[in-house]
Amino acid sequence: MSKAESVSALTPDPSAVGVLIQNLVEGPWPQTEAQRVELFARLNFSSGDELEPDDQDSPHQMTSLDLGLEGKQVSFWDTYRGEFLSVSTHLYGAPDPKDPLTQSGYEELKRQLTKLYDAPTHHWEDEEQPPCIWRANGREITLQLFDTRDSTVMLTIENETLARIINAEESP
Repeated sequence: MSKAESVSALTPDPSAVGVLIQNLVEGPWPQTEAQRVELFARLNFSSGDELEPDDQDSPHQMTSLDLGLEGKQVSFWDTYRGEFLSVSTHLYGAPDPKDPLTQSGYEELKRQLTKLYDAPTHHWEDEEQPPCIWRANGREITLQLFDTRDSTVMLTIENETLARIINAEESP
């Protein structure tokens, strides 16, 4: 299968994921619950059930999310102490390690994000497949390929300022 054929076989289409990323990065980040609801309505996102945290004292609250994309993705949005933090999704999942289709989805999203937001940084170089991180408009975009046991692409768009606060609070 050629590179173009493998990209066209991906569900959801990487170009639709790219549009979703741009919509989350380039508009204003919600500062209130009403603004988050408005953003989700504009993007045709549907909130699902709140996920039960492993730690009942955790300041995080995750809620399942339907991004309105084709195919099946595991997606959620997260708050930290009630403040909207992020949207995350797992794309192109396959039960096999090093799945070529999943890898092509990762490479295509990486190409799109690099074109939009320049070269990514890699903070965890000691990992076999370190995440790619871009910063734009107060957001941190993280793209990571997991392909050791099975294959999936994880994408997270988060409020960069709030993420830094969390990291400082949670650092020993």
